[in-house]
Amino acid sequence: MPQNLPNEILEMVTNRLNIFDKIRLRRVSKRLRSVVVLDKNSYCNVDVLVADSQIILKLHGRLGGIVLTYRKCEDGTLIERSLGGGDKLIRGTNFIDVAQADIKSLISSKTTIHHLEVDQSMDDPEKIAHFWRSFCNWNVSKLKTFANNGFQVNAVLKVVQPTVLTDMKLEFVRSSTHTNAFSISQFVKSEQWKQLKMFKGRPRIRKSNLQHLLHLKKIDVISEVEREDVVRFCLGLSNSNVLESTVLRFTERLPVPGLVAAFRKTNTNIGRPSWKKILRIPIGEHLATLIKLTNNAAIVMRKLATDQDEKVIIEKIEKLSSI
Repeated sequence: MPQNLPNEILEMVTNRLNIFDKIRLRRVSKRLRSVVVLDKNSYCNVDVLVADSQIILKLHGRLGGIVLTYRKCEDGTLIERSLGGGDKLIRGTNFIDVAQADIKSLISSKTTIHHLEVDQSMDDPEKIAHFWRSFCNWNVSKLKTFANNGFQVNAVLKVVQPTVLTDMKLEFVRSSTHTNAFSISQFVKSEQWKQLKMFKGRPRIRKSNLQHLLHLKKIDVISEVEREDVVRFCLGLSNSNVLESTVLRFTERLPVPGLVAAFRKTNTNIGRPSWKKILRIPIGEHLATLIKLTNNAAIVMRKLATDQDEKVIIEKIEKLSSI
């Protein structure tokens, strides 16, 4: 396209090209959808490879499969398909945006992503975050990410800021359709842990309801809570690279949180405590996590081998729960 045109004409032509590309992209997606049979009663499996210069999407549907490759080029994004038709050039658009738009139109809410690989060349935190945002609200049952920078995911509903993910392994735990949580599977300083923020989109429980938990011993972080979301209270062992943790699910009874189930890092259901009893979660021979529900928050304390007798901790919890 000539670059010496008046700005108004250049902008008009560019806009028309972008509109044309979007229409063409929808048509391509519609044809691809018929190939892999993505309807309300079916699903497809997806493999995704993400790098700075290309994104490869493999779809395996009920009646076959297809491979899409999005390549970055000077004029825009080149889309190569393994079934039907020639290459498509989407002009004037970032190739990540194009891939996101096409993937979003192809993948239904029942889609299972079997493998997602983010290449180490994706070293730009903003670029990684931009790609991940498109996955935020999808029904992803199993998703594993492998990269040389130690980024590993088991299931994804929410995205955290990637600026603190260097040399860390991020693990999402999915216990049901509406309960999700995250933890770091290697030792992280509490200052780094506090930098992790879940993207918010629904009503929150007031942070003041959880404020007094910040003063409890050995609790690394307290997160704000959303409706039907899970908060993982990180219980890190100072002499180990493994983080033990407890997942608390808060129900619709806002602003009163209800502890529906507690999970270890292995996602094993270890108990359904009542509102008045203290739940004891053994971590080791001399370690344990003690949890009690109150009308305003879940009181969580951790007993270390060097701590005082467990009865003293229980007394502290009872005292806090009466406030």
